[in-house]
Amino acid sequence: MKNFIVAVHIFFLFSDSKEWPSHTVCRESDLKVYYRSCDPLQDIGFSMEPCTKVLPDVLHIKLALLLKFIYFEGPIKSGISTVPKEEYDLSLELINEDMYNIACVNITLIGH
Repeated sequence: MKNFIVAVHIFFLFSDSKEWPSHTVCRESDLKVYYRSCDPLQDIGFSMEPCTKVLPDVLHIKLALLLKFIYFEGPIKSGISTVPKEEYDLSLELINEDMYNIACVNITLIGH
């Protein structure tokens, strides 16, 4: 595990970019969702279903943080029914009960 963390640090040291790459969650005709990890030590895996502008009450998501051995798969309440025709930038942080930041991610939603 320590060797991988060192490799990550070396990647950032010699890379032109100090950010993780942007990932596509979905690219449909009415909705596009992209994300990028803002955690300096690890990238994040994320998916959601369904990927549509009209959201159900409950979304099914998967979230994986490999270096911290965290994996979540399950339903979450969306809180909105339709993504308006705009571009939204969201910043999300996963914090444990001791207020320690487990992960952070920047998400871009584009409704058409």
